[in-house]
Amino acid sequence: MHPPIPLWIRHCWRTRTDDDKLAWAAELRTLHSLYRRKTDNFWRTETSNGNTKKLRRTLQGILGETCSDGTSAHTADDFAGFFFQDKVDAVRTSASATPLYDVPFKLTTSSLDSWTAVTIDEVNKLISASPNKTCQLDPVPTWLVKQMRELLAPFITLLFNRSLVTDASRPNLNMPLFVRC
Repeated sequence: MHPPIPLWIRHCWRTRTDDDKLAWAAELRTLHSLYRRKTDNFWRTETSNGNTKKLRRTLQGILGETCSDGTSAHTADDFAGFFFQDKVDAVRTSASATPLYDVPFKLTTSSLDSWTAVTIDEVNKLISASPNKTCQLDPVPTWLVKQMRELLAPFITLLFNRSLVTDASRPNLNMPLFVRC
């Protein structure tokens, strides 16, 4: 609840003269400064009295947490039992009731017998249109590749075309990168 508006502020609102507006603005700044000082003093006294329990309760109230006296119906063993053992058992139970899916095996005889060679202009356009992103598999910054595309495009074009002719793809280049946490 806000305090009642003083009469002199109502007077400033009614007259709307420049002097009254300046006086009102100065008084408003003074009022805000007073509120700031009172807030600072309140929190300084709340946090500097050395009572850590009261400080923790105050901070929990500010953060919207409920106070706890340390006695809870839940234990760490209950948590581990629910999230590890019970969850695993539930997944195993539901998976055991599901019939196995028979994946049909089809022998494919399709092959890539002919293709159109990649041109330097196509490689230049693809490099220019690529988003500016990097990853651990290719740590070269994209902006640098874009900046040097005139030098790189002939080499990349040759690399693409030769790899298709000689089947020079290595299987370990198709492996994803796994990072241990």
